[in-house]
Amino acid sequence: MGAMGRVVAYVLVTVGCSVGVFAALWSFQKQITGEPPREVFVPEDHSGQFQYEDPDITRLREATRVRPGERTVWMSLARELIAKANSGVIAREAASLEALQALREVLQIAGEDAEALLMLGDLSFELQGFPEALEFYERYLTQAPEDDAVRARYASALTFLGRADESQVILQKLVDRNPEDFQLRAYLTLAFAQMGNFQEMERQGERALALAPSPEAREKLEGFLKGIRKRAQHGTASSPPSSGAVEPEKNGNETAQLLPELTKNAGVLLGEFLSKNPVAGPKIQDFAIEGDVFVVLVEDFPMQAMPPFAKEKFFSGIRQFVSEREITSFSSLQFRDVRSQRLEGELALSK
Repeated sequence: MGAMGRVVAYVLVTVGCSVGVFAALWSFQKQITGEPPREVFVPEDHSGQFQYEDPDITRLREATRVRPGERTVWMSLARELIAKANSGVIAREAASLEALQALREVLQIAGEDAEALLMLGDLSFELQGFPEALEFYERYLTQAPEDDAVRARYASALTFLGRADESQVILQKLVDRNPEDFQLRAYLTLAFAQMGNFQEMERQGERALALAPSPEAREKLEGFLKGIRKRAQHGTASSPPSSGAVEPEKNGNETAQLLPELTKNAGVLLGEFLSKNPVAGPKIQDFAIEGDVFVVLVEDFPMQAMPPFAKEKFFSGIRQFVSEREITSFSSLQFRDVRSQRLEGELALSK
Protein backbone atom coordinates (compact mmCIF):
# COMPACT_ATOMS: atom_id res chain seq x y z
CA MET A 1 0.00 0.00 0.00
CA GLY A 2 2.98 2.34 0.37
CA ALA A 3 3.24 3.27 -3.30
CA MET A 4 -0.50 3.69 -3.54
CA GLY A 5 -0.54 5.94 -0.50
CA ARG A 6 2.27 8.17 -1.76
CA VAL A 7 1.31 8.49 -5.41
CA VAL A 8 -1.85 7.46 -7.19
CA ALA A 9 -0.51 8.32 -10.60
CA TYR A 10 -0.96 8.07 -14.33
CA VAL A 11 1.78 5.42 -14.31
CA LEU A 12 2.77 3.92 -17.66
CA VAL A 13 4.85 0.78 -17.24
CA THR A 14 6.34 -0.09 -20.60
CA VAL A 15 9.20 -2.42 -19.74
CA GLY A 16 9.75 -4.72 -22.70
CA CYS A 17 7.34 -2.92 -25.01
CA SER A 18 8.11 -0.13 -27.48
CA VAL A 19 6.31 3.18 -27.01
CA GLY A 20 4.39 2.69 -30.24
CA VAL A 21 3.22 -0.84 -29.43
CA PHE A 22 2.21 0.20 -25.91
CA ALA A 23 0.17 3.08 -27.29
CA ALA A 24 -1.59 0.74 -29.71
CA LEU A 25 -2.31 -1.79 -26.96
CA TRP A 26 -3.71 0.85 -24.63
CA SER A 27 -5.70 2.56 -27.36
CA PHE A 28 -7.71 -0.64 -27.84
CA GLN A 29 -7.67 -1.65 -24.17
CA LYS A 30 -9.22 1.61 -23.00
CA GLN A 31 -12.35 0.84 -25.03
CA ILE A 32 -13.02 -1.63 -22.21
CA THR A 33 -11.66 0.35 -19.27
CA GLY A 34 -12.46 3.96 -20.21
CA GLU A 35 -10.32 7.03 -20.73
CA PRO A 36 -7.56 7.43 -18.11
CA PRO A 37 -6.80 10.69 -16.32
CA ARG A 38 -3.82 12.41 -17.89
CA GLU A 39 -1.85 13.95 -15.06
CA VAL A 40 0.23 12.74 -12.15
CA PHE A 41 -1.77 12.79 -8.92
CA VAL A 42 -0.35 13.01 -5.41
CA PRO A 43 -3.24 12.90 -2.88
CA GLU A 44 -1.47 15.09 -0.32
CA ASP A 45 -1.04 17.85 -2.91
CA HIS A 46 -4.71 17.94 -3.87
CA SER A 47 -6.63 17.90 -0.62
CA GLY A 48 -9.65 20.17 -0.72
CA GLN A 49 -9.66 20.42 -4.52
CA PHE A 50 -12.54 18.03 -5.21
CA GLN A 51 -15.31 20.55 -5.83
CA TYR A 52 -18.26 19.03 -7.71
CA GLU A 53 -21.15 21.12 -6.37
CA ASP A 54 -23.15 17.91 -6.13
CA PRO A 55 -25.51 17.63 -3.15
CA ASP A 56 -25.24 13.84 -2.88
CA ILE A 57 -21.44 13.94 -2.84
CA THR A 58 -21.46 16.82 -0.35
CA ARG A 59 -23.79 14.89 1.97
CA LEU A 60 -21.63 11.77 1.85
CA ARG A 61 -18.44 13.73 2.45
CA GLU A 62 -20.04 15.21 5.54
CA ALA A 63 -20.97 11.71 6.69
CA THR A 64 -17.33 10.63 6.47
CA ARG A 65 -16.35 13.58 8.67
CA VAL A 66 -19.00 12.75 11.24
CA ARG A 67 -18.44 8.96 11.23
CA PRO A 68 -14.86 8.49 9.94
CA GLY A 69 -14.54 5.00 11.41
CA GLU A 70 -17.50 3.47 9.56
CA ARG A 71 -16.87 1.38 6.46
CA THR A 72 -20.37 2.07 5.12
CA VAL A 73 -19.97 5.81 4.71
CA TRP A 74 -16.65 5.54 2.85
CA MET A 75 -17.99 2.82 0.56
CA SER A 76 -21.10 4.86 -0.14
CA LEU A 77 -18.95 7.85 -1.08
CA ALA A 78 -16.79 5.77 -3.42
CA ARG A 79 -19.81 4.14 -5.09
CA GLU A 80 -21.56 7.49 -5.56
CA LEU A 81 -18.45 9.11 -7.03
CA ILE A 82 -18.07 6.36 -9.63
CA ALA A 83 -21.81 6.32 -10.40
CA LYS A 84 -21.87 10.10 -10.92
CA ALA A 85 -18.75 9.94 -13.08
CA ASN A 86 -20.19 7.10 -15.19
CA SER A 87 -23.33 9.11 -15.80
CA GLY A 88 -21.35 12.22 -16.73
CA VAL A 89 -22.56 14.32 -13.79
CA ILE A 90 -19.03 15.00 -12.50
CA ALA A 91 -15.55 14.83 -14.05
CA ARG A 92 -14.34 11.24 -14.25
CA GLU A 93 -10.68 11.95 -13.53
CA ALA A 94 -11.17 13.76 -10.24
CA ALA A 95 -14.00 11.45 -9.16
CA SER A 96 -11.81 8.38 -9.72
CA LEU A 97 -9.00 9.88 -7.69
CA GLU A 98 -11.25 10.85 -4.78
CA ALA A 99 -12.83 7.38 -4.88
CA LEU A 100 -9.35 5.87 -4.50
CA GLN A 101 -8.86 7.88 -1.33
CA ALA A 102 -12.21 6.72 0.05
CA LEU A 103 -11.46 3.08 -0.73
CA ARG A 104 -8.09 3.30 0.99
CA GLU A 105 -9.98 4.38 4.10
CA VAL A 106 -12.19 1.30 3.77
CA LEU A 107 -9.14 -0.96 3.83
CA GLN A 108 -7.84 0.84 6.88
CA ILE A 109 -11.13 0.12 8.64
CA ALA A 110 -12.19 -3.27 7.25
CA GLY A 111 -8.95 -4.92 6.14
CA GLU A 112 -9.30 -7.20 3.12
CA ASP A 113 -12.70 -5.90 2.07
CA ALA A 114 -13.52 -7.69 -1.20
CA GLU A 115 -15.63 -4.93 -2.72
CA ALA A 116 -13.05 -2.26 -1.91
CA LEU A 117 -10.20 -4.37 -3.28
CA LEU A 118 -12.05 -4.96 -6.54
CA MET A 119 -12.89 -1.29 -6.99
CA LEU A 120 -9.30 -0.31 -6.17
CA GLY A 121 -8.04 -2.79 -8.75
CA ASP A 122 -10.36 -1.47 -11.45
CA LEU A 123 -9.60 2.18 -10.70
CA SER A 124 -5.85 1.55 -10.59
CA PHE A 125 -6.07 -0.23 -13.94
CA GLU A 126 -8.00 2.68 -15.42
CA LEU A 127 -5.35 5.08 -14.10
CA GLN A 128 -2.71 2.80 -15.66
CA GLY A 129 -1.24 2.03 -12.24
CA PHE A 130 -0.71 -1.57 -13.30
CA PRO A 131 1.50 -2.74 -10.39
CA GLU A 132 -1.14 -1.52 -7.94
CA ALA A 133 -3.96 -3.02 -9.99
CA LEU A 134 -2.14 -6.35 -9.96
CA GLU A 135 -1.76 -6.23 -6.19
CA PHE A 136 -5.42 -5.42 -5.55
CA TYR A 137 -6.67 -8.03 -8.02
CA GLU A 138 -4.46 -10.68 -6.39
CA ARG A 139 -5.85 -9.86 -2.96
CA TYR A 140 -9.41 -9.92 -4.27
CA LEU A 141 -8.93 -13.23 -6.10
CA THR A 142 -7.80 -14.97 -2.93
CA GLN A 143 -11.39 -14.44 -1.77
CA ALA A 144 -13.11 -15.02 -5.13
CA PRO A 145 -10.92 -17.46 -7.10
CA GLU A 146 -13.75 -18.37 -9.50
CA ASP A 147 -14.28 -14.81 -10.73
CA ASP A 148 -13.10 -15.25 -14.32
CA ALA A 149 -13.87 -11.68 -15.33
CA VAL A 150 -11.53 -10.25 -12.69
CA ARG A 151 -8.88 -12.87 -13.41
CA ALA A 152 -8.94 -11.70 -17.02
CA ARG A 153 -8.31 -8.11 -15.93
CA TYR A 154 -5.52 -9.38 -13.68
CA ALA A 155 -3.97 -11.11 -16.69
CA SER A 156 -4.31 -7.96 -18.78
CA ALA A 157 -2.42 -6.01 -16.11
CA LEU A 158 0.36 -8.57 -16.46
CA THR A 159 0.42 -7.85 -20.20
CA PHE A 160 1.00 -4.15 -19.59
CA LEU A 161 3.76 -4.95 -17.11
CA GLY A 162 5.72 -6.76 -19.84
CA ARG A 163 4.70 -10.18 -18.52
CA ALA A 164 2.59 -11.19 -21.49
CA ASP A 165 3.86 -14.77 -21.41
CA GLU A 166 2.32 -15.23 -17.95
CA SER A 167 -0.82 -13.40 -19.05
CA GLN A 168 -1.24 -15.65 -22.08
CA VAL A 169 -1.20 -18.82 -19.94
CA ILE A 170 -3.93 -17.47 -17.67
CA LEU A 171 -6.06 -16.15 -20.51
CA GLN A 172 -5.81 -19.37 -22.50
CA LYS A 173 -7.27 -21.28 -19.56
CA LEU A 174 -10.08 -18.72 -19.28
CA VAL A 175 -10.80 -18.91 -23.00
CA ASP A 176 -10.91 -22.70 -22.83
CA ARG A 177 -13.64 -22.36 -20.18
CA ASN A 178 -15.43 -19.51 -21.96
CA PRO A 179 -14.77 -19.95 -25.70
CA GLU A 180 -17.51 -17.52 -26.80
CA ASP A 181 -16.37 -14.58 -24.67
CA PHE A 182 -15.30 -11.60 -26.82
CA GLN A 183 -13.40 -9.77 -24.07
CA LEU A 184 -11.32 -12.81 -23.18
CA ARG A 185 -10.40 -13.34 -26.84
CA ALA A 186 -9.54 -9.65 -27.14
CA TYR A 187 -7.34 -9.75 -24.03
CA LEU A 188 -5.58 -12.82 -25.41
CA THR A 189 -5.04 -11.01 -28.71
CA LEU A 190 -3.34 -8.16 -26.83
CA ALA A 191 -1.08 -10.59 -24.99
CA PHE A 192 0.10 -12.29 -28.17
CA ALA A 193 0.66 -8.89 -29.79
CA GLN A 194 2.94 -7.79 -26.99
CA MET A 195 4.79 -11.11 -27.09
CA GLY A 196 5.46 -10.54 -30.79
CA ASN A 197 3.61 -13.76 -31.68
CA PHE A 198 1.76 -12.24 -34.62
CA GLN A 199 0.51 -15.56 -35.98
CA GLU A 200 -1.40 -16.29 -32.77
CA MET A 201 -2.42 -12.65 -32.51
CA GLU A 202 -4.08 -12.95 -35.92
CA ARG A 203 -5.73 -16.26 -35.08
CA GLN A 204 -7.17 -15.07 -31.78
CA GLY A 205 -8.03 -11.68 -33.27
CA GLU A 206 -10.09 -13.25 -36.02
CA ARG A 207 -11.96 -15.41 -33.52
CA ALA A 208 -12.59 -12.34 -31.34
CA LEU A 209 -13.88 -10.38 -34.34
CA ALA A 210 -16.44 -13.10 -34.98
CA LEU A 211 -17.67 -12.65 -31.40
CA ALA A 212 -17.70 -8.82 -31.37
CA PRO A 213 -20.82 -7.64 -29.50
CA SER A 214 -21.19 -4.49 -31.62
CA PRO A 215 -19.95 -2.90 -34.86
CA GLU A 216 -17.93 -0.42 -32.80
CA ALA A 217 -16.14 -3.18 -30.89
CA ARG A 218 -15.35 -4.93 -34.15
CA GLU A 219 -14.07 -1.72 -35.73
CA LYS A 220 -11.79 -0.97 -32.77
CA LEU A 221 -10.27 -4.45 -32.78
CA GLU A 222 -9.80 -4.39 -36.55
CA GLY A 223 -8.04 -1.02 -36.21
CA PHE A 224 -5.76 -2.41 -33.51
CA LEU A 225 -4.82 -5.44 -35.61
CA LYS A 226 -4.18 -3.27 -38.65
CA GLY A 227 -1.89 -1.00 -36.65
CA ILE A 228 0.16 -3.89 -35.29
CA ARG A 229 0.43 -5.42 -38.77
CA LYS A 230 1.92 -2.16 -40.07
CA ARG A 231 4.43 -2.03 -37.24
CA ALA A 232 5.43 -5.64 -37.84
CA GLN A 233 5.77 -4.97 -41.58
CA HIS A 234 8.08 -2.01 -40.97
CA GLY A 235 10.04 -3.78 -38.26
CA THR A 236 9.00 -1.43 -35.47
CA ALA A 237 6.86 -3.82 -33.40
CA SER A 238 9.55 -5.46 -31.34
CA SER A 239 8.97 -8.54 -29.22
CA PRO A 240 9.40 -7.93 -25.47
CA PRO A 241 11.49 -10.11 -23.16
CA SER A 242 9.22 -12.84 -21.80
CA SER A 243 10.36 -12.29 -18.22
CA GLY A 244 9.75 -8.54 -18.27
CA ALA A 245 13.42 -8.07 -17.36
CA VAL A 246 15.29 -4.94 -18.37
CA GLU A 247 17.30 -5.84 -21.47
CA PRO A 248 18.69 -3.88 -24.41
CA GLU A 249 16.17 -3.51 -27.23
CA LYS A 250 17.13 -5.14 -30.51
CA ASN A 251 15.38 -2.84 -32.97
CA GLY A 252 17.74 -0.28 -34.45
CA ASN A 253 14.93 2.30 -34.61
CA GLU A 254 14.52 2.27 -30.85
CA THR A 255 16.80 3.22 -28.00
CA ALA A 256 19.70 0.81 -27.42
CA GLN A 257 18.85 0.56 -23.74
CA LEU A 258 15.65 0.88 -21.79
CA LEU A 259 15.45 4.43 -20.43
CA PRO A 260 14.16 5.51 -17.02
CA GLU A 261 10.41 5.11 -16.69
CA LEU A 262 9.91 8.89 -16.49
CA THR A 263 11.24 9.25 -20.03
CA LYS A 264 8.99 6.46 -21.30
CA ASN A 265 5.95 7.94 -19.60
CA ALA A 266 6.62 11.29 -21.20
CA GLY A 267 7.06 9.54 -24.54
CA VAL A 268 3.68 7.83 -24.32
CA LEU A 269 1.97 11.11 -23.38
CA LEU A 270 3.61 12.87 -26.31
CA GLY A 271 2.82 9.99 -28.66
CA GLU A 272 -0.85 9.97 -27.70
CA PHE A 273 -1.05 13.73 -28.23
CA LEU A 274 0.50 13.52 -31.71
CA SER A 275 -1.67 10.55 -32.70
CA LYS A 276 -4.78 12.66 -32.11
CA ASN A 277 -3.63 15.42 -34.45
CA PRO A 278 -6.01 15.41 -37.45
CA VAL A 279 -3.18 16.05 -39.93
CA ALA A 280 -0.23 14.11 -38.52
CA GLY A 281 -2.13 11.37 -36.70
CA PRO A 282 -3.14 9.29 -39.74
CA LYS A 283 0.44 9.45 -41.05
CA ILE A 284 2.11 8.19 -37.85
CA GLN A 285 3.27 4.57 -37.88
CA ASP A 286 5.21 4.32 -34.63
CA PHE A 287 7.36 6.13 -32.07
CA ALA A 288 10.85 5.54 -30.72
CA ILE A 289 13.19 7.06 -28.15
CA GLU A 290 16.86 7.58 -29.03
CA GLY A 291 18.69 9.08 -26.09
CA ASP A 292 16.97 12.41 -25.49
CA VAL A 293 15.38 12.52 -28.96
CA PHE A 294 11.72 11.54 -29.43
CA VAL A 295 11.31 10.05 -32.90
CA VAL A 296 8.00 9.98 -34.79
CA LEU A 297 7.99 7.48 -37.64
CA VAL A 298 5.65 8.65 -40.39
CA GLU A 299 4.53 7.45 -43.80
CA ASP A 300 3.82 9.76 -46.75
CA PHE A 301 4.18 12.93 -44.64
CA PRO A 302 6.49 15.35 -46.53
CA MET A 303 6.68 18.17 -44.00
CA GLN A 304 8.85 20.26 -46.30
CA ALA A 305 5.77 20.78 -48.47
CA MET A 306 3.72 22.22 -45.61
CA PRO A 307 3.01 25.97 -45.84
CA PRO A 308 5.24 27.80 -43.32
CA PHE A 309 2.29 29.13 -41.31
CA ALA A 310 0.73 25.64 -41.09
CA LYS A 311 4.01 24.07 -39.99
CA GLU A 312 4.55 26.75 -37.36
CA LYS A 313 1.02 26.28 -36.04
CA PHE A 314 1.63 22.52 -35.82
CA PHE A 315 4.94 22.97 -34.00
CA SER A 316 3.46 25.65 -31.73
CA GLY A 317 0.79 23.21 -30.58
CA ILE A 318 3.46 20.64 -29.73
CA ARG A 319 5.50 23.20 -27.79
CA GLN A 320 2.43 24.26 -25.83
CA PHE A 321 1.58 20.64 -24.95
CA VAL A 322 5.16 19.93 -23.86
CA SER A 323 5.15 23.06 -21.70
CA GLU A 324 1.77 22.39 -20.11
CA ARG A 325 2.69 18.77 -19.33
CA GLU A 326 6.14 19.80 -18.11
CA ILE A 327 7.80 17.24 -20.37
CA THR A 328 11.56 17.76 -19.99
CA SER A 329 12.87 14.34 -21.04
CA PHE A 330 13.59 15.25 -24.67
CA SER A 331 15.83 17.85 -26.29
CA SER A 332 14.18 17.49 -29.67
CA LEU A 333 11.42 15.81 -31.64
CA GLN A 334 12.17 14.33 -35.07
CA PHE A 335 9.78 13.23 -37.80
CA ARG A 336 11.31 10.49 -39.95
CA ASP A 337 10.01 8.51 -42.89
CA VAL A 338 9.36 4.97 -41.62
CA ARG A 339 10.85 3.31 -44.71
CA SER A 340 13.79 5.48 -45.73
CA GLN A 341 14.51 7.01 -42.27
CA ARG A 342 14.73 10.38 -44.07
CA LEU A 343 14.38 13.32 -41.71
CA GLU A 344 11.15 15.11 -42.60
CA GLY A 345 11.18 17.70 -39.84
CA GLU A 346 12.70 18.51 -36.46
CA LEU A 347 11.53 20.58 -33.51
CA ALA A 348 13.86 21.70 -30.72
CA LEU A 349 12.43 21.23 -27.24
CA SER A 350 13.70 22.80 -24.04
CA LYS A 351 15.22 20.50 -21.46
